[in-house]
Amino acid sequence: MKLLISILLNAPRDVEPHAVTGFWETWNNPLYQLRLLDALLSLPADTFNFVALPGRRIVTVDDVTIASPTIRALAANVQSHTWNSLELFQVLVRLAGSDSVEIRTCIRDMLDKAIKISAELVHMGLLQVPVCSLAIPF
Repeated sequence: MKLLISILLNAPRDVEPHAVTGFWETWNNPLYQLRLLDALLSLPADTFNFVALPGRRIVTVDDVTIASPTIRALAANVQSHTWNSLELFQVLVRLAGSDSVEIRTCIRDMLDKAIKISAELVHMGLLQVPVCSLAIPF
């Protein structure tokens, strides 16, 4: 895990595609992909955080510049959270359409953990996933 984190955090940012994009693609073993993502998401923010890597965010402070101070404070709280990755939610939604009960259970468990951390971020992330991806057989 330390090697993987080192590769992700030290990969050149100006090279396209960045190393993290490999996590967002379709894997031959999606259950392993989910377990690896779950392990990375479970790490302390000072050890690993998807927000430190290139990608699209669910919430940014720029999104709420004209909002009330309360909304701006809520956005500031979640913008640096490791779950603030739109690509992450797209992977979860895509894999949730799997026929595998084990994969769907893993996704459900991951989202249950995320909801306990920040239900608002999960809600907003799921709302931003393209509609064509929302065939979730939960």
